[in-house]
Amino acid sequence: MAENPQQVLDFLTDLAKRARPQGEKELAQLRAFAKAEFGVEELQPWDIAYYSEKQKQHLYSISDEQLRPYFPENKVVNGLFEVVKRIYGITAKERTDVDVWHPEVRFFELYDENNELRGSFYLDLYAREHKRGGAWMDDCVGQMRKADGTLQKPVAYLTCNFNRPVNGKTRSVLPMTK
Repeated sequence: MAENPQQVLDFLTDLAKRARPQGEKELAQLRAFAKAEFGVEELQPWDIAYYSEKQKQHLYSISDEQLRPYFPENKVVNGLFEVVKRIYGITAKERTDVDVWHPEVRFFELYDENNELRGSFYLDLYAREHKRGGAWMDDCVGQMRKADGTLQKPVAYLTCNFNRPVNGKTRSVLPMTK
C-alpha cells in the first residue's frame, strides 16, 4: 500500500507515461478505421466508444453482447475485489445480516492488511423501476470523530444499472469496458 499521497501521484504519473504510447497507437488505428469504414474525417471524444465497438466487431467478429455470458456477476465482482486487494491491500467481506432496500442489494465491509475495518458500502448493480439511471457512488455516512471519541467509519453506495439476465441465464454484468 502507498505510504503517502506523493507515492500515489508518482505511480499514476509513471503509469500514464508508460501507457501513453500504446494509447496513442490504438487511437490512431481507431481513427484510421473510422475514416476507412465510415468516412469519419475527425473522430470526436464522444464517438470513441461507438467506433471502438464497431472496430472490435470488424476485427474479431464479436460484440460486447456476445461476451456478456463470460462475465458472470460473481466472477466480475470477485475479480474487482481481488484487484483492489492486490493494489491497495484492502479486502472486501460480504455481510448478509445488514438491512438493504432491495433483495439484490449487497453489503460489504472493507478491511486493511491489519484486518482493521476501514469502511463499508452497499452494492446495487441492476436496473429496476423507479431507480435513478446511470451509475454513481455517494456517501451514506461520512467518516467522523463522534462525541464519545470513537471513529465513525464511512459507508458508501455503489450504484449501477446493468440489465438483469433474462430467461434464467447466469447473472451477468457488462464486460470490463463498462
